[in-house]
Amino acid sequence: MGGTSIPDFDVEPAVGPRFLPRVLGVVSAVTGALAVIGWPVPVVSRHARSEHAWERTVQGVQDWLAHDGWRASGSSWLYGAASVAALAGAITLLHPGWTDARKLAVVVGTAGVLLVVGLAVQWALGLPWSNYGQA
Repeated sequence: MGGTSIPDFDVEPAVGPRFLPRVLGVVSAVTGALAVIGWPVPVVSRHARSEHAWERTVQGVQDWLAHDGWRASGSSWLYGAASVAALAGAITLLHPGWTDARKLAVVVGTAGVLLVVGLAVQWALGLPWSNYGQA
């Protein structure tokens, strides 16, 4: 009869060097989907009357749901930049040999270019923030 030993039960730890890149991959996929569908960005307010921010957020979602057709929005650039930043972050974590400056350039550079160029082109073409909202 063969016995089992401790090494037979050795498994990889649940939280290890590939856990955070996987989380960032999920974040990238979710924010990428929000970018594609043009989901409105929640309104954030630091003023005492933050209920107006909530009302504007709800109104944006209602406008998005009521719109018939493709929903285009400047929020896609924000979500797209977040998606690219998360994906680039996951990639940099999988390359521990990269310098911190290179990692920062990859994450901030790619996301920043997408955000700035996208919004600048949208503004230069005179396109409204969204084709489904009131503002």
